[in-house]
Amino acid sequence: MVSGQIVIYDLDGTITRLDSLYFFILFLLKKRELKLKKILPALFRHFLIHKDPLRLKISLLQSLKEKRRYALEDLGRGFALSLNKIFFRKKLFDLIKIQKREGAKLILLTSALDIYANPIGERLGFYKVLSTKVGFKNSIINGCIEGVEIRNLYKVLALKKLAKEENIDLARAVGYGNQDDEGWLNLLVQKIIY
Repeated sequence: MVSGQIVIYDLDGTITRLDSLYFFILFLLKKRELKLKKILPALFRHFLIHKDPLRLKISLLQSLKEKRRYALEDLGRGFALSLNKIFFRKKLFDLIKIQKREGAKLILLTSALDIYANPIGERLGFYKVLSTKVGFKNSIINGCIEGVEIRNLYKVLALKKLAKEENIDLARAVGYGNQDDEGWLNLLVQKIIY
């Protein structure tokens, strides 16, 4: 690994074993920041009828409507700190530590919500996190996402935008993703699929 090497990671299903959104919902329920009766219909729909991550995210945000930004950010940080090593794939967790120590510039590219993806990225040593943004109005959650969900084509667009803004040669970057990440991984010459 060359010092300054750009290394791009997906979060869900790559660094983590499962979708982090499910664990964030469980965390909120455990902390009593979310009522089961508010999110249960969305969970049933998601798991039994049609898996639609965006719809589940919006249902979660609707359930949290009226929460203040600072309170939600505190919950996101608490969630990131509560994650033990079992949550992460050991091989990649260890690899990230090595790459960071060797001077790599790590980028996290994820469809996860920024309120917890940013603290996870910070905890793991990523210098940049591109994630789906929670919508706020006057520092109160508005129940929507801001802009678009960073998934599929939008991951490609977000990565291209970052590359242009920061003068990153994507042909020299290394990417770690899963079978759902072929779109953005195809921008890179070096890619590893988990």
